[in-house]
Amino acid sequence: MLEMKARADGFIGMALEFLNSHRFKSSDPEVKETLKALIAENGDALAARIEAELQNKPDMKHEEAIANALTATVRSNRKRFAETEIVLGYDLKYSPNQLHYIADKDGHTSGGYLAQVASEASEALWEAHKWRSNAKGGALEEANKALDIADRRYRNVSQSLQEWNAMWAKKFGWKDEVIDAR
Repeated sequence: MLEMKARADGFIGMALEFLNSHRFKSSDPEVKETLKALIAENGDALAARIEAELQNKPDMKHEEAIANALTATVRSNRKRFAETEIVLGYDLKYSPNQLHYIADKDGHTSGGYLAQVASEASEALWEAHKWRSNAKGGALEEANKALDIADRRYRNVSQSLQEWNAMWAKKFGWKDEVIDAR
């Protein structure tokens, strides 16, 4: 029992250290203080989230688990934060920089929307490739047109998402624009 408490305290300490570092960024300057208050009120919940992340993905680094748990804490306490969309930035040592998008009070998030559209465009492109590989005769021409349209849509959407993420990377002062957005 004492060992579990010591581990939880260690996770809480690492999370607070990360929050206080230059490696944690937010589009809303109040997020950091609100997170600290939530951790002070119920740090064990954050520690449990970190522990769950590590158990679900044993190869995950602690700082990535902390980033995911901090984001989950904001999402589960959404009413304690500003009503606008929140972008959290994590400059991780052993992983690409990460952007986590938290929807506004009405459930909208620009980054999340772009990521969803990019995923849909990717799936449509894959389906168009599949259709073309199975097409014969006159259907091959139709399949080639569909593939061309799906490819253009995918490239355009992917470009928009990359530009959006690059904008946040620049705002957060990151030199490395390789970003994992969630």
